Parts: sequence; structure tokens; C-alpha cells
Amino acid sequence: MTLSIRHTLAEHYIEIPQIREFSPGEIAGLAFRIIQDMEVKSLMPFDICTLAEILA
Repeated sequence: MTLSIRHTLAEHYIEIPQIREFSPGEIAGLAFRIIQDMEVKSLMPFDICTLAEILA
């Protein structure tokens, strides 16, 4: 399985430019949702280069 961060954002009605206006708490919530999606799909952080790039 793969994780599409764009798909995750679309599911939650979040547009990419909108993320710049998020508070630190909202960023943490978004990261938590992405991690939950990873767990559902049985993915490890090392399986997702895009996530690593975003976190960097």
C-alpha cells in the first residue's frame, strides 16, 4: 500500500497553501492524522520518502 499525502489532505478538505496559516497545534493534528493513516495501511516511516522530506 502507499500513502498519498495529497489524498489525505483532500479527505480533510485542506488545501496545500492553507497549511502555511496553521497554528502549531493544527500542524500537530495534521501530522497525527497522517500517522494514523500510516498505521491503518501498515506502513513504516521509512516506507515513505515524501513524509521524511516534509518532516525534514
